[in-house]
Amino acid sequence: MKADAPVLLSSAYPRWREQFYFPVPRTFFPKDKAAKRVLFLPQPVFEHALAGPLTDADWQTGIPFPRRGDGKSEGQSAPWLVEDVPKVTLSRLTGTSGQGGFYHVGLVYYEDDADLFFLLRFRGDEWRKQVEAAIRLMCDEGIGGYRTVGKGRFEQPSWRTLELMVPDKVKASVLLSLYYPAVGEEPGLSDGWYELASRKGYVFSPETRSMRRKQVTMYAEGSVFTGTMRTGRLADVTPESAAPHSVYRCGLAFSVPCKGGVNA
Repeated sequence: MKADAPVLLSSAYPRWREQFYFPVPRTFFPKDKAAKRVLFLPQPVFEHALAGPLTDADWQTGIPFPRRGDGKSEGQSAPWLVEDVPKVTLSRLTGTSGQGGFYHVGLVYYEDDADLFFLLRFRGDEWRKQVEAAIRLMCDEGIGGYRTVGKGRFEQPSWRTLELMVPDKVKASVLLSLYYPAVGEEPGLSDGWYELASRKGYVFSPETRSMRRKQVTMYAEGSVFTGTMRTGRLADVTPESAAPHSVYRCGLAFSVPCKGGVNA
């Protein structure tokens, strides 16, 4: 899929108390301990971050690392709770657990006034119906590794237009999605402000649900690169052994303009 991809998809971000939150651009290196823990900024503050530095008051409006366990938190809080549930794998033949059979599953519980949103950018209307139909199917199928036991389901989404105020005449852009560089986009990547993210897991399709995808390393959301906007490409993560079909992970860059340069 090339630069003229019919649809671009961002990662999912929190929406809390009717406010949309976006990732902190990785050009920011705050000195305050509480500010360092902030993962997401409300839309007005994020728009300020695209054009320049932030104040202490701006950082106080952000969402920090998620809570775990009993949910106790000092200062800022997140609108969700992460719980680690112990699990064990049992052999169907012996009924016992072998080496490495014990593991944990992370479950996320959201506040009543919190949910997730993502952005879609269409280059035409011909793909809109297909994409919306696929998302409606995901509502019933669920998302995540434990969808087979009823986890990861969500309500039918509501669609709206979201406008972001972005600066003019800037020479950098910030990622709102994962990014897998297209051929020829490698130059200049090392000069950016970025974090790498590994993605792996199992194939989930009508043909198979037990094959592991190839692991792939991508540039994470919030990464900032100078120069022209990046395009990205699909990463082929088809399993090595007799996969019934090809499997891809989207690495097309969904980005917006920003100032660039290190901010305190």
